[in-house]
Formats: sequence, structure tokens, C-alpha cells
Amino acid sequence: MELGELRNIRVNVEIDEALGILKRNLAKHKKEHEKALKGWHKKVASMAAKVAKSAKANKLTSKARNDLARLLSQQPQSYAAAYEASIDMFGHHMDATISLNSSDYDKLMRDNWDWMDSFKTTNSMYLGKR
Repeated sequence: MELGELRNIRVNVEIDEALGILKRNLAKHKKEHEKALKGWHKKVASMAAKVAKSAKANKLTSKARNDLARLLSQQPQSYAAAYEASIDMFGHHMDATISLNSSDYDKLMRDNWDWMDSFKTTNSMYLGKR
């Protein structure tokens, strides 16, 4: 079998197993997001204090304003809703198993979502990990 053919494979996964994996991944996701958000808040507070000090001294530069604006736009995002929607859907599935294509399997069972690289990169900016 060639690599390209793997995209056409469907696998049957037990609902209970899938729900367990999704719930564990959701808990892990929430914990990582919470830690990153806490780090982001600390960086925002620190930078905002520096910008305020500069502004009071009439020495606020466009670079400082732009740096603060950039930081504010890089708030860690939560994708918990993706897990929750899948958990809800699987919880209402009537059969004991569900058939997944390779793309869905990669997301749901291997926690390899389309947004995962962006999530990890953004979080790493506030957790000291790269």
C-alpha cells in the first residue's frame, strides 16, 4: 500500500474509546491554554506598564505602541469548542462504533487538528517553550 492510499482508508473506532481520548485531549488543551493565557496576561501587564510610564513622560514611541498592539493581537486562543462539539456528537451516536476517514482520525484520535501548530506556536511565546 502506498502513502497516498492511506487517505482513502476508513477505520472503525469504538465510541467509548473515542470519547475517552477526546475528553483527555480536551482537559490537556484547556490546561495548556490556561497556562499560556496566564503568561500572556503577565506580558501584557508588564508591557502596558512600560508604555504607560513612557506616555506619562511624553516619550511614547510608535515602536512601543506597535509592540503593545502586536502583543494584544497574539492572545492565546482556545479551541475547546472543537473538542466539545466532537464529544457531544459522539455522545449522541447510536452505534457502538463510528467509521472515521484518515483526516478525521488524525484530528480526533491523534489530536492533530489543522490549528494545532498555530496553537502550540502561540502558546510557546508565553510558556518559554519552542
